[in-house]
Amino acid sequence: MSESLGQVIQDARREGDYRCARCDYPLRDVPLDEELAIVCPECGYEMVFHVKVRLMPRDPNYDREIRSPLGRLERLALPISLILIATAVGLAMVVYALTA
Repeated sequence: MSESLGQVIQDARREGDYRCARCDYPLRDVPLDEELAIVCPECGYEMVFHVKVRLMPRDPNYDREIRSPLGRLERLALPISLILIATAVGLAMVVYALTA
């Protein structure tokens, strides 16, 4: 199920239009060296791929639920409730102090 880093880079190269950072030469058909770097055949500039990994949920419906406005509201319900209770208790104490 897992892919090697080289395969991940090759897949990304098929999907993207990578060009030399120095001279803008197209690098689509330039092979990777043994260290997974590319040397531009036009100017000799050496570049390496920086691979970022992102953890994604398996269930896209769960992700939509969590990111939905209702999901955010549900996550805020407890803190908001506690703030409202503390405010009500504080107001009750102030009223009691003023009437006593």
